[in-house]
Amino acid sequence: MTIQRFKNLSHYFHCRDTSATPPRDSENYDSLFKVRNVIQATQRTFNEYFQVSRDLSVDECMVAFKERLSFKQYMSAKPTKWGIKIWSVCDAQLGYCLGYDVYTGKASCKNPRKPLGFEVVDSLCSPHSGKGHHVYVDRFFNSVDLAEHLSEKGTYLCGTIMSNRKGLPPAMKRKK
Repeated sequence: MTIQRFKNLSHYFHCRDTSATPPRDSENYDSLFKVRNVIQATQRTFNEYFQVSRDLSVDECMVAFKERLSFKQYMSAKPTKWGIKIWSVCDAQLGYCLGYDVYTGKASCKNPRKPLGFEVVDSLCSPHSGKGHHVYVDRFFNSVDLAEHLSEKGTYLCGTIMSNRKGLPPAMKRKK
C-alpha cells in the first residue's frame, strides 16, 4: 500500500456515524463522540480477564498530538509537551491499565464544586471501591477531602500533598 492510499484510508476511517454528531453549541455535545464507542468498549474489557492487585496508581499521561484539536494540552514538565491528556488508573505492581478518562477541558467537569484532582480519582477508582485497595497519587490529586471520601468507601489513599492544600490541618502546613 502506498503512503498516499494509507493517508486517504485513515482520513475517511470513522468509528461512528458523523452525521449523528450533536452540534457544538448543544447541551449534549461530546468532544469524543467519534471515538466514544471505542473508549467504552476498551473500558469494559480492561478488567474482564485481569486479577487486580491491592495497590492502584492514578496518574496523568500525555499522548503526543500536534494537529488541531479543541482539547489539546501543553505541559512543560512532560517529555511530550503537546498532546491529549489522559487520566489513568493502573495496577501499581504491573502497570496494567484498569481504566482511563480523556481530559477534554474544564467544561467536562461533572462537579464544579470539587477540585479536578478529587473528581478524577473518585471517578476512576469508583469501580474498585469497597475492596480495600490502596490508591497512590501525586500531589496534584491528593487532598484531605479525597482521603476522607475514599476512606468512607473502603479505599485507602497514599501520596504527597501540597502544603497549601485546602483542608490541611494547621500543624501540617509549612511555616514561613
